[in-house]
Amino acid sequence: MITIYGAPGCVYCTKCAQLADTFELDYKYKNILEHPEEFLEQFPEIPGVPQIVWGDRKISGYPDFAQAVNDIMEKQYD
Repeated sequence: MITIYGAPGCVYCTKCAQLADTFELDYKYKNILEHPEEFLEQFPEIPGVPQIVWGDRKISGYPDFAQAVNDIMEKQYD
């Protein structure tokens, strides 16, 4: 399960969700304004979004998430 933490108006947060949709990944999108305590518990040192939790892995930002998705997709088709 993937959890994408984002905020309203965050273009890269939306892009993360769109990428997950494109590859039919199982994810939840959580608005940090609605879940601030949970976000701060997961990412106490990181003020920005998007932040992604994928299993036991924490991913910061769209470029790193896109790379992680690419890596997983390549392994599936090897």
